[in-house]
Amino acid sequence: MKYRLKNDGEYELRLTRMEKRRQHAKRMKAKAQRVGREVKEADHLAVCSCSMCCNPRHNPWAPLDERMTMQERRHADAQTSQSR
Repeated sequence: MKYRLKNDGEYELRLTRMEKRRQHAKRMKAKAQRVGREVKEADHLAVCSCSMCCNPRHNPWAPLDERMTMQERRHADAQTSQSR
């Protein structure tokens, strides 16, 4: 860990790359336990492609316009606004 002096006279904690990786791994392992997954799966929690795991395209109960991702919705909105 390193400390850096900011402009306002306070010190800011700076983590090295390895410390950041370890911190993120610890955070993801805690999330895996919280969600109910095995800790082994902490690196890839989105292994499931169901709608509850944030893949709206695979939700058979959603209307067709809601099955698009946010990026696809923005693209469709941009296309419709350009055609007007």
